[in-house]
Amino acid sequence: MQSPEDSSTIGPPPLKRQCVRSIAENLNSVIQKCHDDGESKFVWRFPYPDCHIAHPEAETILEELGSRKTLRKEHLTLFSRQNVELNSVSLQDIDLTPQSLSILKDFTLLKITAEDVRGITLKDLTDNLSEDTFRALQSLNIRKMPFEEEAKLSIPVALGAFQNLQCLNISGTEVDSVCLGELVKRLPRLRNLDISETLVDDISSLIPLKENLTTLNMHRLPLKIDSGFKTALSVIAELKELRVLDISNFRHSASSNLPETDFFSHTNFLPHLKRLDMSGNPFLLSKTAILDFMENHPTLEFLGLIDSGLNLRGLYKSFPAVEIVGGKTEEQLTKVIKHCTTRPCYFVFAFQSISKKVELDEFEIEEYDEICFTTNLLELVISTLEKQELNLECLTEGMESTSYLYKCLSFEDIPTELLNRLMNLTFLVMEKVNDELLAYWCRDILVELKNDENIVFDNKRFCNILFYDLNRFLHADIRLSAIELLFSTCLPDMTESDLNELSKNPFHIECLLKNAAEIYLDESEVCEILTDCDDDKLTYLRNFRKCKLDGFMTVRSNMSNLFKVIKQLLLQTKEACKTALDLGVLEVLVKILEKHESNVKMAKNTACIAEILESLAEKAIQIGEKIQCRF
Repeated sequence: MQSPEDSSTIGPPPLKRQCVRSIAENLNSVIQKCHDDGESKFVWRFPYPDCHIAHPEAETILEELGSRKTLRKEHLTLFSRQNVELNSVSLQDIDLTPQSLSILKDFTLLKITAEDVRGITLKDLTDNLSEDTFRALQSLNIRKMPFEEEAKLSIPVALGAFQNLQCLNISGTEVDSVCLGELVKRLPRLRNLDISETLVDDISSLIPLKENLTTLNMHRLPLKIDSGFKTALSVIAELKELRVLDISNFRHSASSNLPETDFFSHTNFLPHLKRLDMSGNPFLLSKTAILDFMENHPTLEFLGLIDSGLNLRGLYKSFPAVEIVGGKTEEQLTKVIKHCTTRPCYFVFAFQSISKKVELDEFEIEEYDEICFTTNLLELVISTLEKQELNLECLTEGMESTSYLYKCLSFEDIPTELLNRLMNLTFLVMEKVNDELLAYWCRDILVELKNDENIVFDNKRFCNILFYDLNRFLHADIRLSAIELLFSTCLPDMTESDLNELSKNPFHIECLLKNAAEIYLDESEVCEILTDCDDDKLTYLRNFRKCKLDGFMTVRSNMSNLFKVIKQLLLQTKEACKTALDLGVLEVLVKILEKHESNVKMAKNTACIAEILESLAEKAIQIGEKIQCRF
C-alpha cells in the first residue's frame, strides 16, 4: 500500500512527459554506440555538443524505460553526469553489475529505488554512492535485494550510514527481527517503513519510532501464533502517529480472536489513521469490531478487506466516503486487481471469486447470485495476465477465470480485438509454462475460441502446441485430450499446405511414435527395439517415460485416435513417409502389434496399426525404400 511519503518525484508537465514517452518508445533512434578508449558504450544523439537532459526529465526517462522493461545495464552510461542531472534513480526488475552502478558516484541523490534487481548486493550499491548521497538520501527502496550472507550483521551499519533517511523499503529481503532492531537504533528519523514479506516475526523494536513513524507496511510477516500477533497489536497501539498501516496476511492468522483486538474499538487507537489494509483478516476481527473501528475513525479514507471472510455489504452503505476493497462484485473485483500489482495473493482471490470458487456465506449468496460480469472485467483480467509476470498459481487461476468470463458473456458483446488478444495470450501461456492444470484451462479457452466466427483462429499454432504437450506431459488424460483435439478439432480444419508442412516435421512424427511406445510398451520392450535398431534411428526413445495411467486404466483401448493421427500424417506425403521410416515407425508399430494383437479390447487399435503398416509398405515401394522389418 503506497503512502504519500513514498509517492514518486513530481515529474515534468504534460507536454514534456509526452516527449519523455516518445524518447522511451524510440530509444534506439535517439542513442548510438561509440568506442571510447577501446570501450563500447551507448551515448545520446544530442543535436549539439555540451547538451544535457535536466532534472526531472532525465529521472522520468529512466523510470519510463524501467516500466517498459526496455532498460538494460548497458544503457546506464546514458545517465552519466556529463549527460544528465539526477536527484533520484529508479532501477526495477533489471540485471546489473557492480560496475554498471559506477555512474551513481557523481550524483547527490535524494531517492534511490533498486527494486527486484539482479546481479548486485546491498554492498555493491553502497560502494557506488557518493558521500553527499549518504548525507542527503531521504528515500531508499531495496525491495528483494539480496544480501551477502557473511555481511548480514553489517546491514544495519550500511543502512545506518544514510544520516537523513526517512523512507525505507526492505520488503522481500532476509531482514529478521534482530536486524530490524539494529536498524531502528541507527535510523531514528524513519517516517515510512516497509518490512513486508521479510523474516521479521517480532516488531517490538519499532516502539522507539512511535513519535515519527507515519507509514508501516508489514504485509505477510511470519508472526508467531499467537504471541507474535499479540505483540504486534500492542506495538501498533503505541504508534499513534500512523497515517498508513498495512497488516494484511493471507493463510496465516491468529488461532482465535485475541483480547488485544479490543484496541480497534478504542477511540484513541491510531487516531490519525487514513489508510488501513487488513486483507486476509489475520487478527480475526468480527464485522462488529470493524464497524466500531470505522465509527471511531472519521478520518479513514481506505480500508482493505480482501479475502476477509466477512460480508461487506453493509459497510459500503454505512461508510460511502471510505474506499472499501474486498467484495466480489465486478466493481469490487476491479479494485482488488488494481489495488496492488505486486501481490499475487490479491490476484488469486479476485480470479477465484470470478470463477465462484471462493466460499460464500449465507448473506453473500443472495448478493452474488445477482452479480453480472461484463467485458470490462474480461479486458482487465486479460490485461493483467498480459502485463504481469505472475506465478503459476496466479496464471492458472487467471486462465480459469478468463475461461469462465468468456463462456458467461455473449459472443456478440466481446470486441474482436479482445478475442484476438485472448487467443494470443492463451497461446503464449501454453508455449511458456509447463503445467498440466494450466494447459487444461488454456485448451478449454482455445476450443471455445476456435468455434467463434468473429476471429480468424490460428489452427496451425494450436496444432504445434498440442504436439508440444504430447512431448512434455506424462499423464494419460492430458495426452488423450491432446490426441482427441488433434484428430477431431485441428487436423480436419487445416489447409492442405499446412498439413503437408506438419507431416514433414520430424518432431511431430517423433512425438506420436514416442507416445505410442510410452503408452503401449514397457521399458524393457523399448530397450529391445533400441538394441535391435541403428543407434541413431530411435534416439528419441532413449529418455523413456512410462505414461502415467492414474485412474485411467482403459486409456490404451481409448487411444485409437492416436494411430489414426499417425496414419493421416505418415501417408500425407512421400516425404512424411520417408521421415517416418527413418525414425523407426515400423519397429515401434510392429512391436506394439505383436504385443497387443490378441487383446480384444485393443482390436480397433491393432486393426489401425495393420492398415498403417500395409500402407507404408505400398508407399515404401513408390519411393524406393527397402523395408527390412518383418510384419
